[in-house]
Amino acid sequence: MVVLKNMFKIIGLLFVAFSFCNNLVAQSDSIHWQRVPQKKVVKLLQQNQLNTSNDFKDLNTHCYATDDSSTYSFHTKTYSLTESIEKVWWAYTRQNPTLAVQKRGKIQFGLMYVEVKDELFYGNSSFEEMTEGQIIFWNLRLMGGFLKIAVGQKVTQVDSNQHQLQICYLQDGKSKGSQSIKLVPMANGGTQIIHQTYFKSHSKFRDRHLYPGLHENAIDAYHRSVAKFLRDKN
Repeated sequence: MVVLKNMFKIIGLLFVAFSFCNNLVAQSDSIHWQRVPQKKVVKLLQQNQLNTSNDFKDLNTHCYATDDSSTYSFHTKTYSLTESIEKVWWAYTRQNPTLAVQKRGKIQFGLMYVEVKDELFYGNSSFEEMTEGQIIFWNLRLMGGFLKIAVGQKVTQVDSNQHQLQICYLQDGKSKGSQSIKLVPMANGGTQIIHQTYFKSHSKFRDRHLYPGLHENAIDAYHRSVAKFLRDKN
């Protein structure tokens, strides 16, 4: 009888321990709101009911569609670096996204979901490499910070053979379309970087007058940061 009582006690303790561990796992998957510094990003996440890492799995994208190409605006810009395509590709896929923007700049890093690990990435997290399925939320500061807009993007292609990256906007965001970064080897041993963007929104005024300037400033800063990251590593 004593043996049975002790056995039930052990089973009870194991059950409590198991429940406690499950609760810890659930808590570890929840967004740590205090680690997302931008109110607009927090609001966008909560409006889309994104509270845990599991909630990001059902997010859809709105990529550029060739059968509807006439409704999109197009932007392209080319950059070049003296390093080989292998070194440049390494830099583009290994740079921490928080290094690509300035803390008080026009674009700020908010939060990232890493699909291959099913985990959340914050500004001070350790970054390994860019992978398909990563979802990144940014905070855009316009008019000197007077206007702030939160946006979300998903990495839909990381092709190491073609040296090409593609990022699509999330379906419920203000902008729709895709951005692609293509690396091409140059005759002098350097690398040409071609950044192409197809975009549209509900506002033709925004697409024509606001987005292009902000976008070009943003990608200029991004590509400069990759070049600096590559120089520092070399």
